Amino acid sequence: MGRKRETFWYALKVFYNRVEPIRKIFKDARYDTYIPMIVEEEYCGNGLDYKEKPAVASLLFVCCPRKFLLDVKKEFNDMFLYYTKPGENLPAIIDDREMEIFRKATELAGMGAEYLGSDTA
Repeated sequence: MGRKRETFWYALKVFYNRVEPIRKIFKDARYDTYIPMIVEEEYCGNGLDYKEKPAVASLLFVCCPRKFLLDVKKEFNDMFLYYTKPGENLPAIIDDREMEIFRKATELAGMGAEYLGSDTA
């Protein structure tokens, strides 16, 4: 049999615009993170500009061992919560295939936005 897997994807809801500080904790520990982004059109003095921003301001995905996530939660309890399955208290694992499809869909959604902009003048 193969080695037991240790890291899984989890979804977090981060409070008070603290996504980057929480993300840094996981990045510093060398765990993968993901923030789904969208591209928005903005009119400025030079015309149309495109800015990337989080699709959901408080959403952060992390790929780490459950124990690490629980330890971070103990230390920074008031900064975020992890999503759970109904009736459970442990973080809900996101299937790798589902996460891969979600990432591709959200990454593709922002590509080529400058060519797919609105028709209004």
